[in-house]
Amino acid sequence: MGLIGGSGVYDLEAIEGLREERVETPFGPPSDSYFTGSLSGVPVTFLSRHGRGHRLSPTEINYRANVWGFKALGCDALLSASAVGSLREDDTPRRAVIPDQFIDRTRHRPDTFFGDGVVAHVSFAEPVCGSLARTLEKAAALAGLPARLGGTYVCMEGPQFSTRAESILYRSWGADVIGMTNLTEAKLAREAEMCYATLALVTDYDAWRASERPVSVETVISILGENSAVPSRAPVRDPDGSERDFRRGAAPARSARREIPVTREKTPSLGLPESGRIVVTGSVAFDYLMRFPGRFVEHLIPDRMERLSVSFLVDDMRRVPGGCAANIAYGLALLGEKPLLLATAGHDAADYRDWLARQGVDVSGLRIYEDVFTASFFVSTDSDQNQLASFFTGAMARARDLSVSDAAPGDLALVVISPNDPRAMAQYAAECRSLAIPFLYDPSQQVARLSGEELSAGLEGAFLLIANEYEFGILHQKTGLSREDLEARVPVLVITRGVEGSVVSVAGARGRERHEIPAARLETPAVDPTGVGDAYRAGLVRGIRIGAPWEVAGRIGSVAAALSLESLGPQPPRYPPEEFRARYARSFEDEPLLERLFSEDAARG
Repeated sequence: MGLIGGSGVYDLEAIEGLREERVETPFGPPSDSYFTGSLSGVPVTFLSRHGRGHRLSPTEINYRANVWGFKALGCDALLSASAVGSLREDDTPRRAVIPDQFIDRTRHRPDTFFGDGVVAHVSFAEPVCGSLARTLEKAAALAGLPARLGGTYVCMEGPQFSTRAESILYRSWGADVIGMTNLTEAKLAREAEMCYATLALVTDYDAWRASERPVSVETVISILGENSAVPSRAPVRDPDGSERDFRRGAAPARSARREIPVTREKTPSLGLPESGRIVVTGSVAFDYLMRFPGRFVEHLIPDRMERLSVSFLVDDMRRVPGGCAANIAYGLALLGEKPLLLATAGHDAADYRDWLARQGVDVSGLRIYEDVFTASFFVSTDSDQNQLASFFTGAMARARDLSVSDAAPGDLALVVISPNDPRAMAQYAAECRSLAIPFLYDPSQQVARLSGEELSAGLEGAFLLIANEYEFGILHQKTGLSREDLEARVPVLVITRGVEGSVVSVAGARGRERHEIPAARLETPAVDPTGVGDAYRAGLVRGIRIGAPWEVAGRIGSVAAALSLESLGPQPPRYPPEEFRARYARSFEDEPLLERLFSEDAARG
């Protein structure tokens, strides 16, 4: 894997076994020495595009020598990072774009290996490697950098920035960002038969935006000073998709709120008390599940997304009981817990309440309002298991009428704050902080509704923060908090990644530890992803409850998620304990601790 550092990115301290390589090429000297080594086991070669000290202008860079050197050192893929100006309102500074197209406005640089009697015509309709670009998008999300996949990069000659007329012209062409280097690299990488993708870091609005000062060197340097650490924070994958970690290791997070105890196996644990109840707050809803036989992405036009108007004809619809809080509470009950459900529902939920009680959920905290309907979740799922959804609040809007103190706070081991009425979520978090009750903060479906200030306030004091990759990206976009910032604020950070499993990051006596949790193996085809995340949360919390090490607790969550994915609706049929333990063993290995899952002693409260 070749890594090209642009403006503000001159070295990567995370490279292990660092070795300097000087390469002679038929095209003259490259920009600088290459540095080879490994990033958590991935062989990499790094080069500073402009040379150390930024000695070379975009026109002076010997692009042919640079790419030839990477090829000579055995690289078959190139990842590039560079500074760009934005040509769109929504691509703001401190965000990133991963372009998939280019427009060439260069004039004074060689950009082909051919000529001098050797003639070749190279296909360049798709100039970026799609799989590498998608991998880069996921890596940026994990690093806490909001990055948009797709867009057109105008490559200008430089070193001057655009005139305002040029900048406006490029916008009229539908271009997204403007820079001075990447297209030349992409052309040469294609000729060298190397995979290529770029992370374009937005520093300014070029010159088109009358309300902004035109781009200056000072502006670019200032923003790059903030973004320069992002490439070394991002996880890297091999071109075949296997994940690696771009860093040598993370600095230990500091928490002034609590010290996390350590289990007998020296793995950081939340350390729930021997007694006390688990309270689950959030939505109780009816889910309307629809299935679309095709793929949503085939009917979405990327450059028309700002005026979206599309309808999907679905084959069937089912109404099933759901809601995040009810799903999590039900999942806990399946695994031997006796959770207390603290939530609101409408007059149409009486049968649902009684059914939850029969499944082992304490519904004494479920308040029924006779004058409103229960919240409703409308979701369409396509053949790729992608979903489009809307949520009607109904009785959930009354959740602010409830209080954690209603649940005998002196006898609480943990409060789960899952998606709910925004005011209720803020209220419950504040109550947990004031009463010194550990709480899990799960904004998930509400990240789109909550403001950055509300999200920051909600996670303050949380023992555990959980979100999926996409939600984590929105959370970062709204709060400005990177993954490292969040790790410094919460002792436990969990990011779920669908078929790629989850990452559990824990602060403890030995510093920060990250556990890569694989997804459990499906044994029957996937049926419906609705509620899979809730099932994972239930398994994770139950694992914590029985004192399991973090990797075991995460795997319990993975098995619970797989069982949910194999069934229709968010609440899978009840399974016998021996079936769950067998599924765990087939996906991972036999785990004696699972005997405690369904024992009476472990189901406290």
